[in-house]
Amino acid sequence: MSKDHNGRLAAAIVIGAVAWAAPSAAALTVLVPAMLAQIDPDEKVHLLAVATISGSLVALIAAVGFGVLSDLTRSRFGARSPWMVAGGALAGCALLAMSLAENFAVLLFSWLIFQLAINAIISPLKAVLADRVTIHRLGRMSSLYGAATLVGFAAGAVLGAQFITAPQVGLRIVAVLIAALPVVSVLLAREAPNRDEPRPPMSASLVLRAITPPRHVPDFYWALVGRFGVILGSSMITTFQLYILTDYAALDLVDAGQIVSLGAVLTLVASIVGSLVSGAISDRVMRRKVPVVVASIIIALAMAFPFFVPQGWAMLVFATLAGLGMGVYYSVDVALMTEVLPDRGWRSRDLGILNISNTGGQMLAPGVSSLVIALGLGFAPIFAVAMAVTLIGGFSTWMIRTVK
Repeated sequence: MSKDHNGRLAAAIVIGAVAWAAPSAAALTVLVPAMLAQIDPDEKVHLLAVATISGSLVALIAAVGFGVLSDLTRSRFGARSPWMVAGGALAGCALLAMSLAENFAVLLFSWLIFQLAINAIISPLKAVLADRVTIHRLGRMSSLYGAATLVGFAAGAVLGAQFITAPQVGLRIVAVLIAALPVVSVLLAREAPNRDEPRPPMSASLVLRAITPPRHVPDFYWALVGRFGVILGSSMITTFQLYILTDYAALDLVDAGQIVSLGAVLTLVASIVGSLVSGAISDRVMRRKVPVVVASIIIALAMAFPFFVPQGWAMLVFATLAGLGMGVYYSVDVALMTEVLPDRGWRSRDLGILNISNTGGQMLAPGVSSLVIALGLGFAPIFAVAMAVTLIGGFSTWMIRTVK
């Protein structure tokens, strides 16, 4: 692969990651909670939990479904590109519909369509790494994907915070971004036509094979459980970030928005440093597990600050340390997940199964956090539970044996 091609592919991966991460973060961390606070301020916590859990359930199914469809696609534009472009267009339409919602039912339906659509971007994009990157460059390329994802999350939170009092406008802006950026990504990637590649004839056995998870591959499932723990722990805090700042740290809405925005910038800087450095080192020493486990510990330690100190500055410390840890984690864990894939012919499907760790963690996080709040224990125990499950995730990654 030429340097020019490497550069174009790297740019495509970065843009593709930002394309889904920034709008998702803007919507989930700020814009949707802000709209719910307008629609029903008394039930906002409960409604956010319902929306997040329902959306994650749809995403969980969609990740595997679009992975299978991508693996089976034969077209003049390749296997991955058509789904990314279509997913971006549908996600943009869903965000526009969400911006017009005047009740929870419309907002929820639009949110579910959005969750469905973004997985038509995520699953094929991750498969591009497995399809086109050699193992000796996998750490660097996956670090770019991880850094871009975290940049997208941070940029989305910053962008969303600017529209905390006008979430409808913010949703329309990110709708344009998610519709346009996947098109730029696929144009840069220049996926080759694959119409001539053989494909098994459609049959009941093919469908059964497509929907059957891989068996006798314990490391594949240790990787899934490992990421699930880290995503669940971090999502328990980030999903309720706005409410933590207003109801736990006792800040008003404007000050909370400023903390969210500043925290996102700190997360951005720390995650870029952690991601780019760790990816290159991981390739050089050909080690994946140790950086991932260390990152899990850093993320757990970051949660201790707001647990002991219910103030805005403690959330900024959390944002910085967690950003550093997530930078290392996302960059190297993508490479680790790619190396534990058991079947070359079903890469996108298996990556979709592994993505259950993302969607499952995000799905359960608001429910677990809401349960703690419903028990009358307040927000502080959320941090203790989040620390515990994050460390369990790190331990699960350590149990992988076929990848160093």
